[in-house]
Amino acid sequence: MNSEAGVLKPSAIGLGCVFRNWDGEFLGAVARKETGSCRPVEAEARAIIAGLKEANQRGWSPLIVESDCLNLVKLPERDEEDRTKLCVWCKEIRSLAKVNSTMTGKRVEWAFVPMSSSSMAHCQGHMATHWNQICIWTDCPPNSIRSLLKVEKAQTLEI
Repeated sequence: MNSEAGVLKPSAIGLGCVFRNWDGEFLGAVARKETGSCRPVEAEARAIIAGLKEANQRGWSPLIVESDCLNLVKLPERDEEDRTKLCVWCKEIRSLAKVNSTMTGKRVEWAFVPMSSSSMAHCQGHMATHWNQICIWTDCPPNSIRSLLKVEKAQTLEI
């Protein structure tokens, strides 16, 4: 699961997640707009939450969560409680990851990826600010990321 958030307006954020299997094949995507303002790290947390909820609902496990937010990728390693507004979202992330882990008995893995490597989720997060509802794609990717999927797949085959 690759997640991304875009804070584009003072009163709205876009959240995007793209799901692929171990071979890089498209499984699904989620994008939605949320109202309200927050710090970028909080928006990233909300994107991860949206993705974990979708993964759990569809039974996609085991899961590797990829994000360009190092603070959230390191979340499972930290035992201390965050005393900011982020704390609520961190608790929900931990809870959803635990639910995902119980599906297969394998822990959710976390990976930091630079923003340039999260282009599909980035695109979904920024496109979501134009929509007023949650958008979910399964089986067939949205046009906004179809060409990016092909490019990434070709790059994977070259390696």
